[in-house]
Amino acid sequence: MQTPRLRSPETVAFADLWYDTRARVGLPIPAKEDMPLRQLARFMPHMTLVGFEEDHRGKYLLCGTALASQVGIDLTGHLVEDTLDEPARVQRAAGIAEFEASFGPDAFRARWTICDGRTSTGRIVEFEDLSLPYLVPETGAMRHMCFVTLVGGALDYDEGVAQRFPAKEALWFDGAVERPAWLAQDPHSAALTKPDVA
Repeated sequence: MQTPRLRSPETVAFADLWYDTRARVGLPIPAKEDMPLRQLARFMPHMTLVGFEEDHRGKYLLCGTALASQVGIDLTGHLVEDTLDEPARVQRAAGIAEFEASFGPDAFRARWTICDGRTSTGRIVEFEDLSLPYLVPETGAMRHMCFVTLVGGALDYDEGVAQRFPAKEALWFDGAVERPAWLAQDPHSAALTKPDVA
């Protein structure tokens, strides 16, 4: 895979908030309570919070209202694996295994993906997903806060996402180290292209 660059300015802003919080608290991984609520609020409709079982199975602890509207169901309480088709489950398991082989089983997984989805009207739309870790101070358990946004378009009124495909671009990285240089806005992103004004 080529060096990735984030597509959406909102994804960049979410990354900025997470890394700024981490620097402010002086810890490798922040707690959810460390995130400034007023600044986090703009992202919450497009976020999920995910906890993990011993076998890496993820469980949605919270699903934002915009995401619930897009997929037609509140995913809170559902296992992540149950919402994926078999190719996506295999891809996710392989990504975790590769991450652990590279960084060790105790490293803090973070992930960026680009994937397509098919809408209820048959259109193909593109999503960007940035998942960053946070800690539960009482237990030391790692969880993920995941920001998911449409890039290069929007859903029409009453249009939902009927199927989400495996990631066409995916990168797992260590969330506890310095912010990677690629974790920045792609200057050629369609999201930055402004229409000509006559």
